[in-house]
Amino acid sequence: NGAIIATEVFGLLVIAVIMYGVVFESKQKDEKKHAFIWLCVACFMSIAFDAVSMMPIYSGDSPLLAVILTLDFLLPYPVVGLFINYYYLAISKKISITKGFFTLGILFCTVAAMICFVSALMGVLFTVENGVYVPGPMYDVYLLTYLMDLVYTVILIVMHSNKLKTH
Repeated sequence: NGAIIATEVFGLLVIAVIMYGVVFESKQKDEKKHAFIWLCVACFMSIAFDAVSMMPIYSGDSPLLAVILTLDFLLPYPVVGLFINYYYLAISKKISITKGFFTLGILFCTVAAMICFVSALMGVLFTVENGVYVPGPMYDVYLLTYLMDLVYTVILIVMHSNKLKTH
């Protein structure tokens, strides 16, 4: 876990530098910039909670670990949803495009996040035993929804990548 935590801390530093550049050095002041900042904040939080969840500082049936794990499982959905929104804004700056397919992805992320949250609260996504998380019966559903988010996002990028070309 130490190597993963160190890699995630490095990722947090990279995101912090990017956010600094966008917030303080970018002259751009539009909706796309704000969407990118929120995407960076969500990525930062997601990586931070994942790193904290791996630290060997928990014992027993730690409620703190349960809260951190719930956020760790939950935050990837807003990251994907915010990316879809940012991608839409980037494309819509270039051409006129309907938001329907993008909205469908954001809706799916929202529903999947709600299922994840309820599953975590009910103890069927994971449990904490002796300071370690144990996957529950809904863990595979979590993996499936996240895989579906990934596939959807790749399809979205492939479908619209030619619209972002500047030359």
